[in-house]
Amino acid sequence: MIRMMMMMMMMMMIMMMMMMMMMMMKMIRMMRMIRMMMIRMKMMMMIRIMLILMMMNGTEILSGTEG
Repeated sequence: MIRMMMMMMMMMMIMMMMMMMMMMMKMIRMMRMIRMMMIRMKMMMMIRIMLILMMMNGTEILSGTEG
């Protein structure tokens, strides 16, 4: 009986450890995903700013040539 209880306790401990590991992995993956998303958002913002600047320059150049 005591041995059975010990085995059960060991199993529970192992299960808890596995769950904790899984949670940690998920958290790490989520953090990585968030970081990737942030980088992508930054890149998109930079591209948008560049496009706006290019468009502004283009319009200025066009107006200059017309004038």
